[in-house]
Amino acid sequence: TKKEDTKEVVIKELIIADDNAKVDASLNKIIENNKTYNDGRGYRIQVFSGNSRADFESAKSFLLRSFPQLEVYESYSQPTYRIKVGDFIHYQDADKYNSSLKQRFGTTRIVNDKINIKKALNIK
Repeated sequence: TKKEDTKEVVIKELIIADDNAKVDASLNKIIENNKTYNDGRGYRIQVFSGNSRADFESAKSFLLRSFPQLEVYESYSQPTYRIKVGDFIHYQDADKYNSSLKQRFGTTRIVNDKINIKKALNIK
């Protein structure tokens, strides 16, 4: 009957609404938990590795001007200067930038590295 059909629909809507509330609560817990994570595994692009401080400074300056959206990570282990850029969760995202960087630096490579997850989520 029509009255029974209406009751069944109302009950199904209540069950679905209750399930949605549980899903929303679970998602909110995941979101809050994820906010505590800063570091994780991902990829960076090594754009420079060499012994010349002048070349190192020139490369760094170019990166800061031309790729302001990418974080620049520099290191020195005598006698070698290195520059890596970016915080990428996926290899494909790093690869998109790699082709542009390769035009300027020639020998770039995507390396597996510890990355800043929050910064990775902000790279466009």
